[in-house]
Amino acid sequence: MKEKEIEKIIKYSLFKVSKKEKQELKKDFEKILNYVEKLKKANVKDTPPTFYPIPLKNVFRKDEKKKIDVEMAKKLIEMAPEKKEMFFKVKKVL
Repeated sequence: MKEKEIEKIIKYSLFKVSKKEKQELKKDFEKILNYVEKLKKANVKDTPPTFYPIPLKNVFRKDEKKKIDVEMAKKLIEMAPEKKEMFFKVKKVL
């Protein structure tokens, strides 16, 4: 890896890097790029694609109306620092 490429990566990372660290980064990048080259040469022609090694299934539950303890709900709302009618008042979450 060329020195200019290392400088460019460091510049975009916005980290302050010493000369010693720069040399270590260069070695690390070269190891990574060499490994990628080895991966490119790997013969995967007859290997079927694997998307998930573990079978997945949705664990959604149905929305069901549940009975609530009205007295408990009133007590909880009374304890809230801010409320509006029978609702908790909270800051916007975007």
